[in-house]
Amino acid sequence: MAAFPYRMGAGSPGEVTRIHPGSIRAFMNDASGSNPATYFGQAVLFHGATNTVRAVDTTDDTAKGNTKVRIAGITTRPFPTQDNGSGETFGAAAFNAGGPTAGQVVDVLSLSGGVLVTVNEPTGTYAAAVQLGAPVYVRVATSASTGFTTLPVGGFESVVDPQATSQLIVDDAYYNGPADQFGVAEVVLGG
Repeated sequence: MAAFPYRMGAGSPGEVTRIHPGSIRAFMNDASGSNPATYFGQAVLFHGATNTVRAVDTTDDTAKGNTKVRIAGITTRPFPTQDNGSGETFGAAAFNAGGPTAGQVVDVLSLSGGVLVTVNEPTGTYAAAVQLGAPVYVRVATSASTGFTTLPVGGFESVVDPQATSQLIVDDAYYNGPADQFGVAEVVLGG
């Protein structure tokens, strides 16, 4: 049971919000030790050498030396969204728990549709930069810029990093409004 004393959150990262038009496809996640996607609501790139998808970083040719990147998509939560484990709570998992398994099938929202993601910001506030139509950035490398050093590689952002090689703009994507109090916002692909 959950209580929402002020404002209900937007949802859990990786939840698909707009399925029409939408395109959810199954791909193999990169194997452990390579660069697999590790959480839902994460940007992924195609990895042609192994016919898989992988987390976004600068080791992939599609990200090297670019200012924009066209992602393969965003990892989505499978349905049903409850864990299939057992226990006193009949397999219920905490909110935002779990993630794709390395070397296994992962669902990816690609081409078009909307999905919830966690927006990582250097200031810890989300309202100023995340707004309707705002550009979507993805971290591809760690940064030495003040306030950006702890942001996760592969994560979504809405503030431009002064160290330009650490972050790319996601081509053909935008935020569909402000983030909630937890930093969860909707990204629309194919817009």
